[in-house]
Amino acid sequence: DLGFTITTVCDDSCQYAVRPPLNVRTAVGLRITSETCASNCCVVRMPKAYPVYDATYKRGIAAVREVLAKRIAGLVPNLERHAATRLGQMVMAALGLLAEDAAVTVRAALAEALATMPDVPRDLVLRLARDTEWPVAEPVIRLSPLLTDSDLLSLIVTPPATFSRRAVAGRPGLTESLTDRLTRLADDAAILTLLSNSSARLRESTVSALIARAQDRPDMQAALARRPILSQQAM
Repeated sequence: DLGFTITTVCDDSCQYAVRPPLNVRTAVGLRITSETCASNCCVVRMPKAYPVYDATYKRGIAAVREVLAKRIAGLVPNLERHAATRLGQMVMAALGLLAEDAAVTVRAALAEALATMPDVPRDLVLRLARDTEWPVAEPVIRLSPLLTDSDLLSLIVTPPATFSRRAVAGRPGLTESLTDRLTRLADDAAILTLLSNSSARLRESTVSALIARAQDRPDMQAALARRPILSQQAM
């Protein structure tokens, strides 16, 4: 198998076992699983171990989902050979649920775990890259090898969040066409990030535009001066 199994054992002697349909609905409601992913389950209530539905309950459940996100993401490298199996389909379904989790910390844990992987489902990467929370989208935008220049251009032209252009500006190895578009459309925070990105490639015309923009901005002037390659014209 993929190396990740959750097993529960119960028989007629389990006095406090709850009927499986109720457990499935509870698990789905907590976004731990989906109805299609659960084949059978039961709950055994242990003395002094019943969950307390207090002010910290949601945070505690989210912490459990964070762990699950990291563990399930770790299955992705072996997923291709299991893609057609029921277990592979369950993992894919779980990844989709985690990518839409209401808790930012859960989505961020998933994004961090998947950001550098080359064999993640592309639609999942695009979904995370267009998330409206920085801890979720930023590592994927900056690091994912699956994002193409076309994907990045879409994030620049139609940013899903105010920080999207800044996240793109920090990605290593940006091409001239992308830095040109960023220079024309990005806000000052994204421009500063771009200038600090030593691997981003800038045309002469882009540098000139940035110099003009930096006339009244000492911070941008300092960032320009730190660029590893700056033409004589820019100096």
